[in-house]
Amino acid sequence: MVRRVVIVGAGAVGGVLAGYLAKAGHPVVLVEQDPQHRRAIELDGLRFRTFTSNDVFRLPVVAKPSDVDFADGDVAIVAVKAFDSAEAYAALASTAGRSLPVFSAQNGMGNDAIAADYFDDSNGIVVLFNGTRLLPGEVTQTFPGLNEIGSYPTGVGASAQALLELFETTLLPVKPTECLEVMRWNKLLLNLSNPISALLGRPSHEVRGDLAIRAFITEVYGEGRTVLEAAGIRYADDEGAGGFEERLRQLTDSGHTPDPPSDASFVGYVSMTQDLMRRSGQTEAHWINGEIVRLGAANGVPTPLNQTLQELVEEVARDRAGAGTHTLAELRAEVDARIAARV
Repeated sequence: MVRRVVIVGAGAVGGVLAGYLAKAGHPVVLVEQDPQHRRAIELDGLRFRTFTSNDVFRLPVVAKPSDVDFADGDVAIVAVKAFDSAEAYAALASTAGRSLPVFSAQNGMGNDAIAADYFDDSNGIVVLFNGTRLLPGEVTQTFPGLNEIGSYPTGVGASAQALLELFETTLLPVKPTECLEVMRWNKLLLNLSNPISALLGRPSHEVRGDLAIRAFITEVYGEGRTVLEAAGIRYADDEGAGGFEERLRQLTDSGHTPDPPSDASFVGYVSMTQDLMRRSGQTEAHWINGEIVRLGAANGVPTPLNQTLQELVEEVARDRAGAGTHTLAELRAEVDARIAARV
């Protein structure tokens, strides 16, 4: 039985998860490093917006795991960026000990393995909703999704089952997965387009609705899928489930055009676009596109598109130039020129 959920990282993912749990009446503690975001939650509560509700929850929020008094029955969900994983898990373990059940709700590969280095009960949530955290103290769910919970590396252990049952009492759609790693790869394939969205600075519905952008994304996706197939890595479960193939079908269906949100405040941006908007200096491209580049090199598969997009978005992030530095024509021309220069 879960007594309390401690969420490390109260941004677009962690904040939305906290909102759903709080709305269902479950105890939640937030650990948030960003002082502006944390202070806003302390003063005014966490504002949680979905398509059907606009709530404010007064939740305890602290700066670091050592500020939490952990007890039996607590579980932790880690929703920090991949580049902060090692530090976050180390800090959590030094306070809570190895027996704490932990759940990675993060992008990229490798976070579950890092968690398993510090904890004996490593689990994961494959997050398939979209959320934004553009204003301090406020998170918005901008796109729904069926989220999967399982144990690392496979199965659904007692802790995963307990958290699954807890979320089943909320309005967040969840299901169990026996193959967490497989579904992580599926999500990684979906995220390969994030640098395109970030460099264009376009909201998600515009990216999914523009046929020229969709054609570009299809090329990037195809490169990633070829790498996984060459490496013998599964990216769909035994029932063929996973959002990647459905997304690919939508991209190549000229009749599929997503409608813009009726309320402009629910316009969504992928996480990498939000990173560039905040001019944080970093993105998760190394843990997403970079994973495909490294795996491609190990298996003799060229990955020029993913390599070049990773380079470009990391340069823009380091320069703190913001999102939307390129038009589609400029981006394609620069990608093509860089690839030609390496040949």
